[in-house]
Amino acid sequence: MLFGRLPDRDTGWGCYVWWADTRLAAVGETTERWGAGSFLGTYPCRDRLCVIAGAPLDSLRPDQPAGRADRLAALFRGAGAPVDALLAAMPGDEEDLFVWRMADVRAPRWVQGRVVLVGDSAAAFLPTAGIGASMAIESAAVLADELSRTDAMYLPNALELYERRRRQRVEAAQRQSRRLARLMFLSSPRLASVRDRALRLARMEQMVGPLIKGLRHPI
Repeated sequence: MLFGRLPDRDTGWGCYVWWADTRLAAVGETTERWGAGSFLGTYPCRDRLCVIAGAPLDSLRPDQPAGRADRLAALFRGAGAPVDALLAAMPGDEEDLFVWRMADVRAPRWVQGRVVLVGDSAAAFLPTAGIGASMAIESAAVLADELSRTDAMYLPNALELYERRRRQRVEAAQRQSRRLARLMFLSSPRLASVRDRALRLARMEQMVGPLIKGLRHPI
């Protein structure tokens, strides 16, 4: 209400999310399959497995629940028995299934009077870098730190300092999540093939290096 509605920065992709039996993946192992026009990830949680299957929204057609399992099966055809088992664990068409649209938002300002934005309200992250919650927790800590140093008279100054301390770090992490999204969300088989060959030569530290470097700096 105070900051106005902000436009989404949409990737054009979306993901279905569902729970599956932990026995469908190696214990404690996170896996991601990046295809051409498809994405499948498994993420272990307590007593169950989170499965996320993504594709361009015009392929998923989330507004048409009927036939969604067949559409996903077509997208992942030939991926192998482990993927087939995960897709078989997907709820039936008659059940509601969470659709995660791959879009983010960035607020041009974080402070309006005595109202301040923290976390996703200031900069909503794509899930590709897995760092959005960390940035929100850091921001909450910095806001608490600035508020602990002030009183009501100097509150505007404290909120300005909070934004000044956080904006650059948060938006840098958001940019990194966008870069990873550009790598992950490829529909062209040719570009996906080039990406896959390049990734065979890259180490995980190179992929997430800028994020790790940023987290080493004090908040």
